[in-house]
Amino acid sequence: MANKFIRIMSSGSTMDWKFKTVQWKPVFQKAQSLEKTLGGGLDRGEGSIMQVNRYVVKVPYDYQEGEEDYGRYSDLIKLYALNNPRDAVDTNLLRFWDHFGNEHMAWITGDVAPEPLTTIIDSNCSWYMIPMEITIKPTALEPDYLVPVVPE
Repeated sequence: MANKFIRIMSSGSTMDWKFKTVQWKPVFQKAQSLEKTLGGGLDRGEGSIMQVNRYVVKVPYDYQEGEEDYGRYSDLIKLYALNNPRDAVDTNLLRFWDHFGNEHMAWITGDVAPEPLTTIIDSNCSWYMIPMEITIKPTALEPDYLVPVVPE
């Protein structure tokens, strides 16, 4: 059964939050090129295929009572802003649990909209709907990463 949230933890485990999900769209991207050579032939290159999870997450402006383990908008930006690829406590490679509970190593890629799609005023809190992309790191240990695992 699917969860109503995803979980993202920094590589050094200093940041660990859940984010409520509203929408999910898996996209598969293939690294490839097709170019004409000087001699008139074709030069084709193929690379890896990666799964990009496009989510819309619902995040509060501030912490909500009873939901302290859920991230705020500023927490999402802190995870996005991790920019050190190595030799740091927290790198830009994150531990990510999808809404099915499967753990992956991943990056937050693309843009995290600086202006939310929608702001919802609910009691004493503002909620934002934020589109974001999480790209799963392909590994030899995870050959079936292209197939979203749906629990039975």
